[in-house]
Amino acid sequence: MMKKLLAILLAVMLTLALTGCQTETEVKQTGEQPPQQTTVKEGKKIAVVLDQIAKDGSSLVKVTVERPMEESAPQTAVNALLAQPDNKDNSNPFAKANVKLLSLDIKKDLAIVNLSKEVLTIKGGSMQELLLVGSIVNTLTEFKEIKQVQILVEGKRVETLLGHMDLSEPLDRDESIMYKQPK
Repeated sequence: MMKKLLAILLAVMLTLALTGCQTETEVKQTGEQPPQQTTVKEGKKIAVVLDQIAKDGSSLVKVTVERPMEESAPQTAVNALLAQPDNKDNSNPFAKANVKLLSLDIKKDLAIVNLSKEVLTIKGGSMQELLLVGSIVNTLTEFKEIKQVQILVEGKRVETLLGHMDLSEPLDRDESIMYKQPK
């Protein structure tokens, strides 16, 4: 009886192995990707609104992207903003400098954003700094529960990122830097 059960089990496993799996080599040869295995927790995606720098560097543009949910929707949005690739509508100095979100805490209506030190390597003038800071602040204030944003670098308050804007206090949303459709 035991031999028969073992034989059936081996036959089922062999059938599954031969019919249901692709090796990495087979993927490369066929060009087909196996279906992604996701769980409800890992596979949940959300749409977040980013206020990112326009390609011409003159304003911020709203873009909605779908991303896998992280610890919170605001954290997902900031990580999406930092990682957005350059494209025809976006120039992303955060991605070029490899800036990382170290932490994001929300206390009452204040978001405290802690960025990696690479943010200090970004070069530019006052407009560049206004748009960099504004993209973070405006992206986070898209969430109704967030009214202000405090930016930290490596856990410490900084006076400025590029030498032009005072970041020592929490910042409010700035609609003046958003792209406006010509009338």
